[in-house]
Amino acid sequence: MLMSYKEFVEANKRDDQSNNDITHFFSRYFVNIFAYPLYRIGLTPNQVTLIFIFTGLVGGILSFYNFLISSYILWRIHIIIDMADGSVARVTRRFSSLGDTLDKIGHHLIYPIYWIGFLHASQLLYQYPLFSIIFFAISSSQWTIKHLFKNKEERPKAISIIKRIIANIFGIEGFFLLIIIQVYFDVFDSLYLIIFMTMTNFILLTNKAFSLIKNS
Repeated sequence: MLMSYKEFVEANKRDDQSNNDITHFFSRYFVNIFAYPLYRIGLTPNQVTLIFIFTGLVGGILSFYNFLISSYILWRIHIIIDMADGSVARVTRRFSSLGDTLDKIGHHLIYPIYWIGFLHASQLLYQYPLFSIIFFAISSSQWTIKHLFKNKEERPKAISIIKRIIANIFGIEGFFLLIIIQVYFDVFDSLYLIIFMTMTNFILLTNKAFSLIKNS
């Protein structure tokens, strides 16, 4: 028997729900709105994961054609659907190593496509190729370093929404928004923009590296 929406929301709560609400302070308001219809039509968690991968890949590809706002909207939606597969898994109690593998593959395909696509759309990739490569190396490293933590509980966590917003502004979210502003309004000097983004991501990488050393 299928659950009601209210029952579904209650049943898919995480053990670390409060921390997750801080991490996904925006998306958390939409995850059940997306997850519940997918649960109602009988999709498995892995099928939901494939939807999030497809959504993210389409969004990333759109950035290469300069549809940056549409690309960013699909970025946000892909994150929500990524959370939705966990909601469906907790409700249906269908967890699998395949699902975890698909999730990792999805992220490691989607993130690079977005970084490169937005660098391409902004012309930074061609104006400052060396800086763009350095930025890509640092920003991707500061994102993937979390996988080096043997215990997920030891990963750096935002302890307040304000700190999480700041981390987003200086991380990949801020990168997208700055590039969108630059492409449509041309308000920044391109050289200063790529240097700023490289420095802020280096600070995030350094902070995570120190957390890793401290917990090792």
